[in-house]
Amino acid sequence: MAVLSPQLYTTGKEDTPDFDTTASCSACTWELWQGSSGAFAPSIVTASQYDEVSTYFSSEHGITTGGYIQWQQSPSPAPDASKMCGATWDEASSKCSKSCPGGLDGECDQGQKCWGSIKSCPTTMNHCGKDYADASAKCGTECPGGLDSECDMGSGEKCWGGIKCGNFCGPDWSGASACAQSCPGGLDSECPDGQTCYGKISCST
Repeated sequence: MAVLSPQLYTTGKEDTPDFDTTASCSACTWELWQGSSGAFAPSIVTASQYDEVSTYFSSEHGITTGGYIQWQQSPSPAPDASKMCGATWDEASSKCSKSCPGGLDGECDQGQKCWGSIKSCPTTMNHCGKDYADASAKCGTECPGGLDSECDMGSGEKCWGGIKCGNFCGPDWSGASACAQSCPGGLDSECPDGQTCYGKISCST
């Protein structure tokens, strides 16, 4: 099905949709869009403007909108350490290789499913670094939205997902690095007796 999408913004920073028609074309009115066979889905800056757009075209021009196209980028869903991909639950729980925040098998690679109630994976999985190894080694700045813009791009850093680092229990730093038991809240009370919660532990793949 064809989609007709007039652009209701100029810079992409507008707080409200721009309903002005082309100034140099006096015959180019909104009435030209009435009865069109394609879906009328205006391009707007953010989804929050859609109600105003839908009401305007319906009441002022008799045009029914059929959705919208959003210009503003949206961050990817933050990784959910309780939902992981794997061929089996045990594999998903032990490897913690890829999260499936929506809980859908379609978010996983072929031959894998999305498994819930995973408790052994680190809770923070997006970190900044010059490459994957750098991000994994230092477990530094987090980029929860999965966007490079959350990192220091001036120094060549990008956002890398699937970084296995977080808070883990152990009798010392070395023991915590085995990543046997997580303490997502960063509290010693989440650990067995005699163990301490250590942060920014980088787990080996």
